[in-house]
Amino acid sequence: MKEQIVLQFGNLANYVGTHFWNAQGLYNEDEIDHQVLFGTNSKEEFYPRLVSVDLKGALGSLKSMNFGKQNSETKDTWSGKIQRIEKLQDKKNSFLQDLENSQFDAYSDLKNYSDNLSNSVKYWSDFNQLYYQKNSLYEIPSYTHGDKTSAFSSFVQGSEVFFSQYDDIIDENLRFFLEGSDNLQGFNVMSDVNNGFSGFTANFLENLRDEIPKTSIIVFGINPLADVQRKMSQVMIENANCALAMKYFSESANAYIPLYAPKAGSFPHIKSKLIKPYHWTSIISSAIETITLPTRLPSSQLDLYSMCNLINSSGTTPISSLSASMPFPLQRNTSKDGTFDKGIALEWTDVFRKANVKGSIEWLYNLSLEANYVVKEEFGNLSIFRGLPTTGSKISNQEHEAHLFDEFLNMFPTPPNCSKGYLSKTSFPISNTFPQIFDEQKIDENGLLLKKKDFNYELSSDVDIDFTVKSIPVFGRISSSPSLIKLIRKSLVGLEGIIKNFRVGGGEGWSSTSDYIKTTRANNYDNFDLVSSGFLFRSFDQGQKGLTKEDIENHFQDLLDLETKYEF
Repeated sequence: MKEQIVLQFGNLANYVGTHFWNAQGLYNEDEIDHQVLFGTNSKEEFYPRLVSVDLKGALGSLKSMNFGKQNSETKDTWSGKIQRIEKLQDKKNSFLQDLENSQFDAYSDLKNYSDNLSNSVKYWSDFNQLYYQKNSLYEIPSYTHGDKTSAFSSFVQGSEVFFSQYDDIIDENLRFFLEGSDNLQGFNVMSDVNNGFSGFTANFLENLRDEIPKTSIIVFGINPLADVQRKMSQVMIENANCALAMKYFSESANAYIPLYAPKAGSFPHIKSKLIKPYHWTSIISSAIETITLPTRLPSSQLDLYSMCNLINSSGTTPISSLSASMPFPLQRNTSKDGTFDKGIALEWTDVFRKANVKGSIEWLYNLSLEANYVVKEEFGNLSIFRGLPTTGSKISNQEHEAHLFDEFLNMFPTPPNCSKGYLSKTSFPISNTFPQIFDEQKIDENGLLLKKKDFNYELSSDVDIDFTVKSIPVFGRISSSPSLIKLIRKSLVGLEGIIKNFRVGGGEGWSSTSDYIKTTRANNYDNFDLVSSGFLFRSFDQGQKGLTKEDIENHFQDLLDLETKYEF
């Protein structure tokens, strides 16, 4: 067993992470190795190896605590009782009330909980099932969640916050989990990238790499749905945040995977309009949980180092993309009398055989490039198909199944020893805190596709059939390829916008921030937000400043150099 420590930085990252952790409680002990993500203390209480950072007020119903040192004695057994260390406060929804009163069952009343949460979730803690160790949660005291007048909006602000909070987060929170890990395989990081957490995470990773140079780090960058009402200056800041995140993350991490909220219609069997973070982060979380599943399977030898080495074997192509098919398009058969024959699925290999490996794959969506997966040359990849049918399939020999799966994977042009695939019987579990985002007229409770011509389940049946989805088959794929040049160029455009809008008097900067603001307003420059957010010279009167034009130009050149690494 090799331990992983999960880091969640930012509000959206914590939404994604909450879905991720909720899924862990649904597995049987023989399905995954729980010790990879959980530790136990001397009282046989287990806790997640998690450091979560968010702004003040973002914890919602979770009580904010002071994070002092705690007994770090741990042992490597998955047993014992759970102690809820964090206490709930304020008004709680029905799910949290049941959880607090020990009346919560992860599989009971799935739809009832989901419907309630869909209308009531305001914070990620509103659907959290996790029991935290007190070193896990940290609130940044200098910025408030939802405060638009003093927003945590820029890379520079995040950098400043990191260094001001370094002792608390590194020496107190993270140190506890490092000392409790005997055989650490690495860090699974989820981070917001369009706001101040881009700078916070960049500096965190840089310090982490300096302190533990040989550890493996995989980073998932979370990008929200675009706000069409943003001012141009805000768009520029967010684009530059993402660009700087790409530059710094790719230097410190073994693999960096930018992810974007899926567009409407991206997944054929999922409801189109997923506006709320509670909904769309569930898709991103499912993809992350699926692609990292092999690192937690008892029978698997894959760890984060091996995973990153597959997609970045040269060490020069750390940026990768993550694609998913959820649910994977398996059809559910019906018997001759028109009733469902539970568990029967059409031959799953047919889906792979019919894939258009010379173009795009319509059932596989790339969450990084925001389009259907396009088959092109790749540097490396890792794939997993989970929810492998166990009934009704003509193929029962596991070796034969693996051979057919390998045939599909071999259709992709990849260098030798840089591609690997995993098959798992374990479907992705859907609990009652997971939103019912699936099209109930198209799939059944096991995530299998329904056929109207065989069974008119909407009108003709006298049987009350519950189509609340409880599990789904998922195909996930992480890969590195020249196609990612698109993302690098997008980042270059983001930095170029900042460079073009830099206005520095005489090339030496302004004597004060107020002088700069006066000049930019006089010239109708839309740069006031760039100053106030820290992208330009900031707080001169206190001897502090943000990024200079030279800084941005150097980062621009670094990304240009990175771009060349993705050319065949």
